[in-house]
Amino acid sequence: MTRSTDEVMVNVDAALQRLVDSTRELIWDWDRRFNTAVGRVSDPEHLPVLALLDDCFAHRWDHETIDEAPPEVQNISAGWGGMRPGQLLYSFAADESGMLFAAWWPWGSGTTFSVRVGCLISSDPDDDLAMAMAKRIRSLFGA
Repeated sequence: MTRSTDEVMVNVDAALQRLVDSTRELIWDWDRRFNTAVGRVSDPEHLPVLALLDDCFAHRWDHETIDEAPPEVQNISAGWGGMRPGQLLYSFAADESGMLFAAWWPWGSGTTFSVRVGCLISSDPDDDLAMAMAKRIRSLFGA
């Protein structure tokens, strides 16, 4: 049985709001290239952000485990050039039509990290949940 859009969005909103409220040190922008919110954090402030991602998202994938991820998650990774050591991809399936994800990318220096938050949505333009998730991400992250 499919849950209603309102029921699913309660969980999505809770995860997103917690992420936004707990990452005040990040300055969020909208990354049009990847259609995600993007924030940057430096060492050592990155540790609480990384712990929060672990807590907010149900699944965590790295370069060694990405082959075990659902096809949708593998497609995100492939679209971004694959996974390298130190990079992480998080996922939270809202339901069969939408999934939240976060990407953790260390910069070459190893002292700055990017966090991208987005949603993978169904291709159905009439999918209310998918549209609600995308709209909520943009509004919460100031995009």
